[in-house]
Amino acid sequence: MKILNNEENLASFLEDIREREVTIVSAFASGTESVIDLLLDHGNRLELLIGTINSFSSPDLFDHCKNIANDNFSLFVDFGYQSSIHWKLYLIEPETVIIGSANFTVTGLSLMRDTCVVIENKTLLESYIKELAAIKSSNNVVSCDGAHFEDYLQKYRENHRRMQAGRARSVRAGDGNEWLSAEENQLIPVLIWDSRHTKDTIEEAHKLLKEDSDEEPASMLRDFFTYDCDEADLPYSQGDLVLCMNSKGSYADFYSFDRILHEDGINYIYSYKQKRYTRPFRLSNEIKSEIKNRVGDWYEREITELGRAEIQDVIKSANK
Repeated sequence: MKILNNEENLASFLEDIREREVTIVSAFASGTESVIDLLLDHGNRLELLIGTINSFSSPDLFDHCKNIANDNFSLFVDFGYQSSIHWKLYLIEPETVIIGSANFTVTGLSLMRDTCVVIENKTLLESYIKELAAIKSSNNVVSCDGAHFEDYLQKYRENHRRMQAGRARSVRAGDGNEWLSAEENQLIPVLIWDSRHTKDTIEEAHKLLKEDSDEEPASMLRDFFTYDCDEADLPYSQGDLVLCMNSKGSYADFYSFDRILHEDGINYIYSYKQKRYTRPFRLSNEIKSEIKNRVGDWYEREITELGRAEIQDVIKSANK
């Protein structure tokens, strides 16, 4: 038996595996697309079984996996949510079993705060393979090749976004690096606007809010935004904390979407004044500069959220 640590970590151990059958079971997976690709590039047969507790696993990773055209790869997702698998297990045939606390994430594989042991025992590996076969036969476990996988994934993506919106409202990190240090932080909603409100739009927005609240808008409004779409198609929910900016990247800040009213195909989104405004992390001048460098692409793609990989790229570039 051998103990792995942050000097001789799980990521480097997996990098050295070639032409073997590898099975990875993890409660949570995020940011490890490059590890998946490397294991396949090294001629391994790779199978993943990933859990969905708290909807923490990354939908982007699932998207990456379902687009892999390789007969030596398979992905199973346990869509049981809170009852889904919580294992952290790495099997390398014919006899290597790695078990511990390390999820299949960048931080998990680094073993900076996790531990695991390597056990060479063929009987133990074969026992786990049998256990996994039984788990994969359950109704909640779906193969990415399955006919209904996309339906399950779409529902999961919506749950993931709701959970992340809730985290955005509750997480208070000092800066972007601290926010990234918690791998559960996966997503931030974004709204990019392209023009200032007309006088008619302002009057209509204020009229609707006054009818709804009986208060003067000027006394309660920090700002408001509009979004043209059917009410059911609005990609934001009341209570969301959203990174807002114009199409040039100016005026970037986090706004709470405190009230949303729909009228004639337009969603009026109101952010109220507060004594202290909530932000998941501080937007430094360097981060704001990076936002300006990238906002043109975001606007062209009509994004309404930033995933962890893109946020990490912004923050890392801002740190240089």
